[in-house]
Amino acid sequence: MMKRERKQVTIDKLSKIFIKTLLLIMMAMAVGMFAPIGARADNQTITTNTKTSDLIANGGMGANDTLYVNSNVMLIVDEPLSIKCIVASTSDIKITGNAGLTLNADDNNAINAANLRIINCSINAKSNIWSEKAILIDNSNVTATNGNGPGIISMNGGISITNNSVVNVYGEVGIYARGNLSISGAGTQVIAEGTYDAIIADRGIYLNDGLVITEPAGGEIKRTNAADFYIYESGGTTKAKKVTIKKPVPVAPTVNNPNSGQKESSHTHSFSWVVTKSPTSTSDGEEAYMCSCGEIERISILPAISAFEEETINKIKNAPANAVVEVETSLFNSFGIGVRDALAARPDVTLKVKFLSEGYRGQLLKVTIPTGIDRYALWDEKGWLGLCRAGSTLGYDK
Repeated sequence: MMKRERKQVTIDKLSKIFIKTLLLIMMAMAVGMFAPIGARADNQTITTNTKTSDLIANGGMGANDTLYVNSNVMLIVDEPLSIKCIVASTSDIKITGNAGLTLNADDNNAINAANLRIINCSINAKSNIWSEKAILIDNSNVTATNGNGPGIISMNGGISITNNSVVNVYGEVGIYARGNLSISGAGTQVIAEGTYDAIIADRGIYLNDGLVITEPAGGEIKRTNAADFYIYESGGTTKAKKVTIKKPVPVAPTVNNPNSGQKESSHTHSFSWVVTKSPTSTSDGEEAYMCSCGEIERISILPAISAFEEETINKIKNAPANAVVEVETSLFNSFGIGVRDALAARPDVTLKVKFLSEGYRGQLLKVTIPTGIDRYALWDEKGWLGLCRAGSTLGYDK
């Protein structure tokens, strides 16, 4: 009798979560169908590969604006973008770029898509990330917080988190995969927390490349019925409400205390940020919040764009008088405030840039930022210069 009652409580609890999720989906679909009619002028619809510099240049988007998607698209985050949410419903979305995307929706889906891919990107969502089919998080930092349903959910597909991604998620259920949940990549770290359950996956939870459950200690993956997989506390009787998955580090040694006859730890953790992989102008780096014993509490990505900008700044600073500085990139198509200030400090230096129109692909373009102009006027109020916008303003080189 007791077993039957506990099972009924679990079913009722999951039913409540599922019903809430369906209500959120219906609300999101309604927004996607009707919100563009009479929506604010700042709200925009994208139908092809779109860069945030294009969105900002074409009227701007604010923290309360919605980005509507009505076809399969790629959004390139080449400038910091803070908006309310992305509504796609039946379309596939790929989000990429290192500049950072903030989604401020707190009463609806922050992202609503068919298939969703987040690649080489940093996303801070203040509500849930929802996909009708599958979700891929690849080499990205993703935070999602939702107090009224799952934090990250795929309704009819799996969720894959891979390639040094760092994912922090909170909700009534942290991560809910209506398929497989696969976590891989030696540098990947996932922290999932739920008021009911940390992680649910209908068809299996798979940890690869040496990743293990480090919290709760002794945590284990168990299937409760023919379909649902959970992570349990040590002993396998209580479902975990907070789970950390990462690669383990060696345990600190212990020494014998001759006075007590008991073992006690010879080490107290002291964490600090350590660069474990320096970024270059062509690849991201990493820094770890690490103890001297090797224990890592969390990992953060150091974007390649910071190294590219630093190289450009140093070339400008160290250039001879009246020099022409030439830089080339096949990954980025924007400059931040540091390059602006370096050019303003060296009004005698001409900067020539060779880049691809879409950042990492597209048409090869060249633009010159000459002497004798107001360099500050080229950058927007947020401290960014899209190179395509610079080409439209100054003209492209032949």
